[in-house]
Amino acid sequence: MEYEHSTKISLPVDRVYALLNDHAGMKHWMPGLTAVEPIEGENGHVGSKAILRFQMGKRIMSMEEHVLEANGKDHVVAEYRSPMAVNRVKKTLSANPDGSTEYRMENHFTFRGVMRLMAPLMKGTFKKTSLGYLERFKAYAESQA
Repeated sequence: MEYEHSTKISLPVDRVYALLNDHAGMKHWMPGLTAVEPIEGENGHVGSKAILRFQMGKRIMSMEEHVLEANGKDHVVAEYRSPMAVNRVKKTLSANPDGSTEYRMENHFTFRGVMRLMAPLMKGTFKKTSLGYLERFKAYAESQA
């Protein structure tokens, strides 16, 4: 499953990049996130790894974040791995002439197990969740101006 979302954030690229790479700030825009545990490397750099832990109702879920590619503040490609799926996300930041930032997220999911059968029926849910993260990040970032 593949899709993308984008938004304009009223901050310069440098500030948006810093906020995206701030593990401590993620709890403000990722509902249910309870902990980010760095495993290896410097966050946002190729080879860095972290475990993200979520409380979703009564269920606790964790996933691994692996940064695969980083081209300065231009773009970062990371994989988020869980037992049910791998989500490869390319985050691209572009400066607009007015000093704002265009933030684009491209998502590519590969599903495992029973999720292979269920995912096509849930595409709207995945897209809505990703858009929610993007919108909450924008609100959080702009509140940090």
